[in-house]
Amino acid sequence: MLVNKSMFPIQAGYSVISKMNEQLGKLQLQLGTGQKASSLAEMGGDRTNSLSLRARLTKLTAYAENMTTVNMRLSFLDQSFTTLGKLKSEARTSATAGSYGENNLVMVNLQKMSQDRLALVIDSLNANVGGRYLMGGNVTDRP
Repeated sequence: MLVNKSMFPIQAGYSVISKMNEQLGKLQLQLGTGQKASSLAEMGGDRTNSLSLRARLTKLTAYAENMTTVNMRLSFLDQSFTTLGKLKSEARTSATAGSYGENNLVMVNLQKMSQDRLALVIDSLNANVGGRYLMGGNVTDRP
């Protein structure tokens, strides 16, 4: 029996095995790193999808950070207004006609408590949250 070279294409078989080995190496690298390619050039036609998804993800991350900041500011404002409401009701109840005491002795304490409450109101209005003065209106960089 005569064996011809064309029956056993060793070069073609070796080339196919070599390409399969390279592909297996790339797939193992993708599996280990969780990335499809190491650079955008290797992604081919998928690179436009990757870039647009990255841009969308960046925008969503920025929106989420802004929402976190706004929620923090709103919770501070809620706490400040709750405190201001409590101070107002305390000031009204302490200034009733029956709370003066005998010989006006309570009036000294009432004056000191009013000064303390006024200082607390001013501190609440001038509070700095995250680099901004929230109660400053259009001017947020100073009290």
